[in-house]
Amino acid sequence: MRIEFAATRSRTAASRFISVYDGDGKYPKNQITCDKLRALPPEQQLPGIIAAIIGNQSWTHPDCDECGIYVDVAITLGEESGDGITVCLPCLKGSAAALAAAQSAMANLLQATGETT
Repeated sequence: MRIEFAATRSRTAASRFISVYDGDGKYPKNQITCDKLRALPPEQQLPGIIAAIIGNQSWTHPDCDECGIYVDVAITLGEESGDGITVCLPCLKGSAAALAAAQSAMANLLQATGETT
């Protein structure tokens, strides 16, 4: 499990974008974006500024795998070194509530039938 922050991702967003698209020659717009990111002073490498230059938040913000929204903070569940599922707080709360309700329903069913877990 790890916490994902837009502020942390933004610190490396420009260098990651440049490493992928600089000099690829396929899309001239990407070269212009690389040049703009390269010229950006460190104190201006903020999530909103970088996202505006790139044209989307995919390089700067974690996105929730449940609702698909880019968020400032999310949690990734799964192995540290592997893929996991990234979830925002509202979706995590909704999932926890659904799980608690299912657990309660199962306990009630088991109690009604005299079974135990």
